[in-house]
Amino acid sequence: MKITHAFLITALTAVTTPYAFADSSSTPYVGAEIGVVQLTNSFSNIFSLITGMDERVFAGTLWGEGALKYGVEGSVMYFNDASLEDPFGFGDRVDFRGYAFSALGVVKYNFDSGFSLSAKAGPAYLHQQASSNGMSVSHGQICPEVALGLGYRFNPQWEAQLTADTILANESGSNPVYQTKSLNVGLTYHFA
Repeated sequence: MKITHAFLITALTAVTTPYAFADSSSTPYVGAEIGVVQLTNSFSNIFSLITGMDERVFAGTLWGEGALKYGVEGSVMYFNDASLEDPFGFGDRVDFRGYAFSALGVVKYNFDSGFSLSAKAGPAYLHQQASSNGMSVSHGQICPEVALGLGYRFNPQWEAQLTADTILANESGSNPVYQTKSLNVGLTYHFA
């Protein structure tokens, strides 16, 4: 329940923040995506194929004249339904869930055909929880995040996108978090 409240509060903040940066030369936008997430680490024979579902809400502002735009974006990603059956041969199941808050710089190029390419990078706070047999362990850390996207704009307001995203976590030390990769599809609304 706590994660759901934090997710909703952060989603509302992410959606309203771009208006603080908006001016007459900017284009604020909001959007949502769903997709698959994969957790990976160096124990590739055990954990490399932990997959689950993720949801992401985001908001940002783009500036720039012509085809090349630049801007900022805030987002919240939540993932669950990631599980591993009997990873150590003891008959146990390990369930994974987590969330990430991101603040990304954005560079976007719009083609005349309606297609666009985007690149995003910046810091993310990634929090993951593993649960098994009534016990759970959770860790969080600030990590770099990078994303590449392909979009298609139906009209000046609506755009569909496919986004590949990676949060490069550090699994070593006293606060291990696994690298998180996601592939999402979604819609963006531009306040043009």
